[in-house]
Amino acid sequence: MKITAKKYAQALFLSVKDKEKKEVSEIIDNFVKLLAEHHQLALSRKILYFLEGFFQKEGLVCPVSIESAHRLTKESKNEIMKFLEKNTSGEIEWQEKVNSKLLGGFVLRYQDKIYDASLKNRLDQFNKEINKK
Repeated sequence: MKITAKKYAQALFLSVKDKEKKEVSEIIDNFVKLLAEHHQLALSRKILYFLEGFFQKEGLVCPVSIESAHRLTKESKNEIMKFLEKNTSGEIEWQEKVNSKLLGGFVLRYQDKIYDASLKNRLDQFNKEINKK
């Protein structure tokens, strides 16, 4: 019987879920050896994909992406991080991207939420309000 990437990911997740960092490292080493012995290393990308999903579902990891017109200042990052720590659970995985099309401000995506504080969005909202009248 062939084990699927999802089953491997589930087994790994359950093995590392409540373990200390040192134990996790050892478990992962053994897991990779197991995959190699069974000629299943080609499944590693799919396994990681499913594993990430398990961590997100359990609230242990919260992926966050933020797009801004310019690089965020340290102060801005700290304020956004405080907001996220208050409104999310799990370890925050931060991904930042500069997008010059935004003109100003930022767009924050986390969990199933989008917080659009971009200048472009504000101008669009303002334009809609003017056109209503």
